[in-house]
Amino acid sequence: MGIEGVACDASAWTMRGTEDESGMQIDLILDRNDRVVNLCEMKFVNTSFSVDAKYEQVLRHRLNWMSTHVGKRKNVQMTLVTTYGLTYGMHSGVFQSTVTMDDLFSTT
Repeated sequence: MGIEGVACDASAWTMRGTEDESGMQIDLILDRNDRVVNLCEMKFVNTSFSVDAKYEQVLRHRLNWMSTHVGKRKNVQMTLVTTYGLTYGMHSGVFQSTVTMDDLFSTT
């Protein structure tokens, strides 16, 4: 992700749904001191992960909601953390970065 040396707070987050608004859950939020918030979506699958139109809408809803609540002071980005990477297609552009198992467990 290129954030070595950047201080950040990490947390998971859940919002219960109401009659007016659906609930949502974010696997990991990195609130970084460089004015960026990474919403990390964790997907552990046996192949590269692909995004369809419906799931892209879910992710964009999360991005828009968080952007509204942090205001203009921070840039909100969607990050995929997955086993074998991302299948690039029409709906994969919702992710600004991808972290794979190899990235997490690399010794170099």
